[in-house]
Amino acid sequence: AGPELTRPHAMALNAFASHGQWRMTVAEDGAARPSIERRQAPAVVRTAAAAAGVAAASVVAVVCGASGSPGSEVVPPAEASVFHFRGERPTKILGLTADRYLSVCPSTPNCVSTSADAYSSAYVPPWTYNPEVVDAVEGANPTGKKKTMEEAIGDLKEVLAAYKGEAPTLISERAVKNQFGEGYYMYVEFETPLMGFVDDTEFFFEPDGKTVSYRSASRLGQDDQNANRKRIKSLRVALQERGWKSVGFQ
Repeated sequence: AGPELTRPHAMALNAFASHGQWRMTVAEDGAARPSIERRQAPAVVRTAAAAAGVAAASVVAVVCGASGSPGSEVVPPAEASVFHFRGERPTKILGLTADRYLSVCPSTPNCVSTSADAYSSAYVPPWTYNPEVVDAVEGANPTGKKKTMEEAIGDLKEVLAAYKGEAPTLISERAVKNQFGEGYYMYVEFETPLMGFVDDTEFFFEPDGKTVSYRSASRLGQDDQNANRKRIKSLRVALQERGWKSVGFQ
C-alpha cells in the first residue's frame, strides 16, 4: 500500500496504468486513497525518481502539480503531455522488409501486427478499403464504386486527424514499389496524454489495391493493457463509416 493520494495523483497514476506501469486499488468507500503497487515501471521512471531522491509515485504527483494536501484539485489539461517518456525510435524494427512485410511483434504483450502468426495473441487481421462480397449485407461501399489507393490514403489521414485522446503525428510516408506493384507506407507516432508514452504505428497499403496491413507497438513497458489493440479497433470502426472492412476477425 502506498501513501494517501489526492485526485490529481490518482489521475496521473491511471495514465501509467494504461500502459501497464501501475495497478491501482481504490477503497470501497470511494475515497481518494488508492493503494499503489509498483508494477513494471520503466527504467526511466526509476532513474528519475532516484535522481530526485523520492519514490516513483511522488515523481508522478509532482508532475501533476499536486501539493499532496487533502482536497487538492490541481489537474493539468487532459491533452497535455507533461512528461515525455518517448524512448528511442526503434529504427531497426520500423519499415518494410523487402518493401513488402511489416515486422512481427516481440514476445511482450504490448504489440499487435498483421504479420504475426494467426494463432498468436498479437495477431490482428488486415483491412480492406474495397470489400468485394459483403457490400449488400453490411452496407460497406453502398455505391459499388471501387476506391483508389489515393482515396483510401486520404480516408486514413482524415481519420487520424480526427482521432481523440492521444496525439497522432505522421512521421513519414512514401510510395513503395515491389515485384507485385506499387503500394504506400505510412508511419505514425501516438503520444499518450500527460505521461508522453509513445506507440509506433505503421500502415502498408498493399499493391493489390484493396488491402492495408498494419503494426502498432509500445516503445516502453512490458504490457500495454491492450492499448494498441483498442486504438486499432477505434480506427477501424471510424474507417468502416467510409466503406472499409476488417478481413476476418478482430
